[in-house]
Amino acid sequence: MGVITDEALDAFLHHVPTQPASLTATGIDSVDLMSLMMKLIYSARLQTIRQITEAIKLPSRMVTELVQMAVDRKLLQSLGVRGADSYGGASYALTDGGTRWTIDALAQV
Repeated sequence: MGVITDEALDAFLHHVPTQPASLTATGIDSVDLMSLMMKLIYSARLQTIRQITEAIKLPSRMVTELVQMAVDRKLLQSLGVRGADSYGGASYALTDGGTRWTIDALAQV
């Protein structure tokens, strides 16, 4: 169609975006990210940091920060470490309050 050059298209298709350095650098409010994480945990029955990281597609350090935010707000509780992998094996579960909070978040448009 001639709207874009082959070089520009190739550069666009092969551009790999850089990972944000922090939750703030995502440009998304951290409470909104925590809400998304909680919805994923609830709907996909996720338990481990590794599962959450794979589902939300954020760097693990950010997921750990979001999980800690949820724990501090008593939305998640730690179940301890399962298996040989002490990092990815850290398990969490929704608290009763976390379940209610997440269901309310799912009901919002």
